[in-house]
Amino acid sequence: MCILTLCGQQSFHFGPDDRDLLDSFVAQAALAIRNARLYQEAEKRQQRLETLVAVAQRLTRGLDLPTVLNAIAEATALVFEGEAGFRVVEGGELVRVGATPGALKAMRRERLPIGASISGRVATSGEAIITADTAADVRALPEHRAGIERERTGALMCLPVRVGSRVLGTLHIYRERGYCFDPDTIKLAVSLADQAGIAIENARLYEMLETRADRLHTLARLNQLISSSLDMDAVLQEIARAAATLTGAPVVHFFIADEATQTLEAHATESIHPDFPARKLRFDQGGVGWVATHRCALNVPNAFDDERFVANDWWKEHGLGSFLAIPILFEDSLLAVLSFRGQQPFDLTSEDQALLDSFVAQAPSPFVTPRSTPPKPRRATQRKQRHESKVNFSPT
Repeated sequence: MCILTLCGQQSFHFGPDDRDLLDSFVAQAALAIRNARLYQEAEKRQQRLETLVAVAQRLTRGLDLPTVLNAIAEATALVFEGEAGFRVVEGGELVRVGATPGALKAMRRERLPIGASISGRVATSGEAIITADTAADVRALPEHRAGIERERTGALMCLPVRVGSRVLGTLHIYRERGYCFDPDTIKLAVSLADQAGIAIENARLYEMLETRADRLHTLARLNQLISSSLDMDAVLQEIARAAATLTGAPVVHFFIADEATQTLEAHATESIHPDFPARKLRFDQGGVGWVATHRCALNVPNAFDDERFVANDWWKEHGLGSFLAIPILFEDSLLAVLSFRGQQPFDLTSEDQALLDSFVAQAPSPFVTPRSTPPKPRRATQRKQRHESKVNFSPT
């Protein structure tokens, strides 16, 4: 526990009573040290409990993920007397979200492929990794090892952040080089990682609810506009704007079809460039013409290398290589083609597809005025129309 040292100018000569007295001093010192350690341990446990309570309260007060994870990282750094940070799974990458200043230096790269570096291995395996010398650990990226501060971030405990069996991210806890994370600290770190998993899940659920609410609002606004306006341009422009918001496409436009002349003319555009060269196309020109001819959707991740497309030099100049187009049909007539261009392939979720289907279903309304509306089709014809309006969004 400790060593008691006596120093003097002359030799020590202890009799039996002196030794008994000295032994009592040693016993008292040992008791004092033991009590002090117990008190420190109790203080640490109290601090850890307070940290967990504070983190739990923070989770109930906010759903902004960066803010919540920053708060958890700061609480973790405080209780571990070190640095802390998080990475969150986004697609095939781990993205740094929430980190203390020292952890930011040790987690220099903002995005990492899953499987790369220590955190990538943890996300892949679902198992924690503890290293006492991060700067010398070859599993870490060289640029991360270069950012290690020996007295602050030299040792690392990296844990998976999960909900159930799903790994949502990683928690990084740093201490000085050579630090040993004991079972109690590991147990506390797991609790904090679990809290972070709840925060990530709550934030994503909230984001999904907000997205659904926005989509319902968009549909309600379109229904109201269609029912109250006979202005085809205004309705199509609103549908194009809503479709652009849904898909994230920088360019969306309707090509109005003229079946008599077999031509298509750009109309009701959203964010189209003034110098766009392909405003009028024949049915045998471009991807839009292909959709008009075949009357089915076309999804091309990279249209630059596809011989069906026109004005590829212009599209390359603007960096818009992905293409999606959908025919707008009413009974047996082609009314228009709704066309999208983007920088990334259009990979829509089932909910996105359902909402886009509803936009496509709304689109024929502006073309069909009350005077020209034919009698209601029979049920069999209605079923056929609904089947034809479904869009295949799988990239070709």
